[in-house]
Amino acid sequence: MAVIPVCDARAELSTHTFHFRGQTYAYALSLPEGYSSHADQPWPLILYLHGAGKSGEDGLLPTRSGIYKAVEGNPTLYPAIVLIPQLKEHMYWSDQISLDFALALLDEVKTHHLVDENRIYLSGASEGALGSWRLAMHRPKLFAALVTVASPFIMLLRNDELRVFGGEGSQLPIWISNSKGDGSIPYKRAGAVYRKLLELRRVSSSPRLVLKEYEDFNHSQICTEAYKDPEMAEWLLTQKRRRAP
Repeated sequence: MAVIPVCDARAELSTHTFHFRGQTYAYALSLPEGYSSHADQPWPLILYLHGAGKSGEDGLLPTRSGIYKAVEGNPTLYPAIVLIPQLKEHMYWSDQISLDFALALLDEVKTHHLVDENRIYLSGASEGALGSWRLAMHRPKLFAALVTVASPFIMLLRNDELRVFGGEGSQLPIWISNSKGDGSIPYKRAGAVYRKLLELRRVSSSPRLVLKEYEDFNHSQICTEAYKDPEMAEWLLTQKRRRAP
């Protein structure tokens, strides 16, 4: 599996290709300020899954919204490596091969960068948020925290897939962001998921389970604006993976 850099003009951001199961995929990698001057310091890493309409082969389209727009506007907000895999056209984060690609890419990037294994975070917006839920269900002990933005929830609720977060994934901190102004995603479903998680973990509230509802952002706006929230950024980067006793 080769990693071939193709540098972009924007500071701190580069695009690359990654060979996986006979196919070549693109991805973007953002390094935090100070990364090169602290070469022996392990850094947190955020794995970000993009939403629908951002697939392709240039690696850059997923950086034009979502978490990288927040990083681009304020590099100090997320002092972390940000890894953004890009799906090919006609692929979806609900496909197992897409999740396998993301995990394989994560493993590859960890071999080339100094990553804090206890501070690997998972996030996604829109369709990528649904993929993040599924990836966290598949590997709940890999990540230090999960942040989902504007997630479709109907399949998670219908199929009772959240139960893993009351069992093997019960230690995973989860932050859910949505907007009442999002006409694409019924915001009340986020509340239903949040209450289900509290029920599964048998608590009435917890700082490790957060629901943040915004008022006026539409679907496109919330997928970027939520990541500019300093409260969420601080919450995310203070989480550390809990080891089993």
